[in-house]
Amino acid sequence: MEEVRCLTVNAPRRRVWAACFSHMHWERWDPDISGLADLRGGLEDGSTFSFVMKKGPVRRIPCVLSRVKEPEGFSFGGRAAGGLFQFCGTILLSEESPHTTQIKYSFSMSGCLGSLASKLDPTAVIGGVEQGLANMKSLAEASPSK
Repeated sequence: MEEVRCLTVNAPRRRVWAACFSHMHWERWDPDISGLADLRGGLEDGSTFSFVMKKGPVRRIPCVLSRVKEPEGFSFGGRAAGGLFQFCGTILLSEESPHTTQIKYSFSMSGCLGSLASKLDPTAVIGGVEQGLANMKSLAEASPSK
């Protein structure tokens, strides 16, 4: 099941991009990870890395970036446990005005384990998406204007 949430940020789109994504420090906004490992490439199509999870049976989950278009958005996805757990996320930044940006964050889990995890605790994905958005908002709004 895909969860989609939107939030308006009081910052231009380029500032949101720079504060949250350009340096690949996703642990600053993603509440479920402690960092990225095995990073190959930057914020560009085909770059790979592993999410280092804070908890759960799988501690590192390989991931690949796609559809990267600065400062508009990107997608990421990956799989673990032989494909029994799969996930896909997309972040889109839309300029609402010269000083405000809408962030749209969608995330889904699939595969036998991913679907089971989503059904057993649907609030985990919802909470992760909502907290991630709130963290992006805080980072972007606290970031100095350039």
